[in-house]
Amino acid sequence: MELVIDCGNTFIKTGLFHQNKFIESGIFPNDEFSSIEQLVLTASLDAIILSSVIELPTEFMAKIQAAAPVFLELLQDTPIPFENMYRTPATLGKDRIAGVAGAMALSSGENVMVVDAGTCITIDVLANGKMYIGGSISPGLNMRLQAMHHFTHRLPQVELREFADLNGLTTEECMLAGALSGAVSEVDGFIDKWQNKLAGLKVYLTGGDGTILLSHLKSNIFAEPNLILTGLHKILLYNAH
Repeated sequence: MELVIDCGNTFIKTGLFHQNKFIESGIFPNDEFSSIEQLVLTASLDAIILSSVIELPTEFMAKIQAAAPVFLELLQDTPIPFENMYRTPATLGKDRIAGVAGAMALSSGENVMVVDAGTCITIDVLANGKMYIGGSISPGLNMRLQAMHHFTHRLPQVELREFADLNGLTTEECMLAGALSGAVSEVDGFIDKWQNKLAGLKVYLTGGDGTILLSHLKSNIFAEPNLILTGLHKILLYNAH
């Protein structure tokens, strides 16, 4: 059994895999290390992969590293299962690398795009199932709403929520409509652009705000909430063989 640990700015997400199948996931506050330690103690693990954007306690790292015969931390020089054409590979985020690897794991040599709707909206493209050819980064939905409030005197702070009709009849609704319709048009535009360049492009959507975007996007998209975990697992297997 393999354990995947993804430590983000807000949460720690985990995934258990057995015989190349996803078994279960977990999500914890990113300072709740005791729960992760308990998980590694109770599961019979053959391998662990860890990806983190935060500094982790030394004691926690020692326990994780000792919990399985194979331990891998995703770093900038970790071998990955696709060719990286990024001109500044050291700056390509771990979540973007894992997302592309996840899409690769779910497809068979196809052209794929990953849309990750989180704090930022990232779009990444893999050509012919093996060559990463770049993408885009833009503000996420919450960031767009916060920016309107922060950089004006009168616009309120608006909480992100589902908004079916992209036409506002109040200031709050107009801000929601603007943030959401702008993001939807942006993502749809990128999909159209790359579908014209890459035949049979398959699009995967992940990230915390993915469900809000999904109902508004016009393209045929596969929602994969565990795409990052799946990608980290693929990277683990790639390095284990």
